[in-house]
Amino acid sequence: MVSWLNGTLGDKEIVDNIRLLVIVGDIVDVSGFSNLEMSDAYENVFHLLQRIPPMIKIIVLPGEKDASSYFLPQIPIIRSFSKSLHSLKNVQLESNPSYFQVNEAKVLVFHGQSLDDVRRQIRNNDSATAAMIMLLKARHLAPSINLLYNLYPSTNDVLFIDEVPNIFVCGHLSQKEVNYYKGILLVSLPSWNKNLDVFGGRCAVVNLRTLEVLWR
Repeated sequence: MVSWLNGTLGDKEIVDNIRLLVIVGDIVDVSGFSNLEMSDAYENVFHLLQRIPPMIKIIVLPGEKDASSYFLPQIPIIRSFSKSLHSLKNVQLESNPSYFQVNEAKVLVFHGQSLDDVRRQIRNNDSATAAMIMLLKARHLAPSINLLYNLYPSTNDVLFIDEVPNIFVCGHLSQKEVNYYKGILLVSLPSWNKNLDVFGGRCAVVNLRTLEVLWR
């Protein structure tokens, strides 16, 4: 992907127009890692991201396998393990979930820890985007309690979907899917871990004008 973003694999007409890269968590798997191993893992990520053209802004969210809080919402990846990432001027480490605007498009990005539980409760439980639609219908990113994750106790529920997005992105289920619900583009991202995904990694390229998706 890094080589592709540098224009060495073709698609120059697409690559030259990319201005934002969003990484939706589980950047590394730190489960069972020592502090030194965690730092080394994020150092490897740093060496990849620093090769991406600096005009591309990079937003990075944590997943449950990252060095972050166990609770939802998750804080950004802990700085003591990701100092090198903070040194990159085009990298922005954000919380999970995150909500931002790109041009006129409102984007809701969530790693998706709650999708496992939601998918068990719906009839079409093979579809990642069907589970995402249930979150939109519930207007909440964690509408049920599950022992696999905990909710951070707060009077301000940031998991409530207050403002309707134009684009909703998740990655936890590691399924490559695109769908639309009431005009909202739904993107479920595959894993880049070859042991988890037969695709061996794909990035979704979103056209903000048409809300169409290309896989590369």
